[in-house]
Amino acid sequence: MINNLRAHIARFSEMSWPERINLKSWMKYSRSGFDPENFNSPSLQVASVTNEEGDVVCYAPIESVLLVRAPAFRPNTPQAEARKAGDVLDRKLEIQAQRAGINKYLIMVSANHQDLPDGDFKLMRVYERLIAPSVSSGGMGLHHSPQAAHLLN
Repeated sequence: MINNLRAHIARFSEMSWPERINLKSWMKYSRSGFDPENFNSPSLQVASVTNEEGDVVCYAPIESVLLVRAPAFRPNTPQAEARKAGDVLDRKLEIQAQRAGINKYLIMVSANHQDLPDGDFKLMRVYERLIAPSVSSGGMGLHHSPQAAHLLN
């Protein structure tokens, strides 16, 4: 029955061998473009959904990443200075990510942004989904539910 689906999140390292085998074989047939190299990520977690019989319906790898918005440079900054500033920023972000146990960061630019030079970059498509702040995190914002507001008043 569709109403009896349950979700669970676990570290990849805590998954059983049969679960790992299923995940890896299912990813081969998936059109998601999941890079098998990501199985080496120390922060890799996997969300799974099971049905009422306990059979896994789907897996979704989850990684912690550092998301970097495109930097804004001072107008008329010379190209050489902007490139050097980008290199300095890149190194600082790399150190920050390493301290947090993160092994990659994503640089988000607009769809019409000029291409970055080839090299360490992989072009990806990203869909942004906003998540309403929870009451428990102190995030009462525009997206709070009427039920939560009623309970607090």
